[in-house]
Amino acid sequence: MILLDLNLPDLQGDQVLAALKAASDTRPIPVIIVTAESEREGFQRLYVMGGLECLVKPLNVARLLELLDELVPA
Repeated sequence: MILLDLNLPDLQGDQVLAALKAASDTRPIPVIIVTAESEREGFQRLYVMGGLECLVKPLNVARLLELLDELVPA
């Protein structure tokens, strides 16, 4: 699993997501997007690009732990 912040200093997170999903070796890795932006309308584009979930900062830790439970084998 990759936690990907949308606001990176050198490259935007959506560009990183596109690169991750374009490469065959990283395509299957689940990507959870973390952002301070609360504009949920833009999240649909990230889901279409292959993002699994968008979490808004401050993070809902309970939801993050649920995702970890779903994604990491026991």
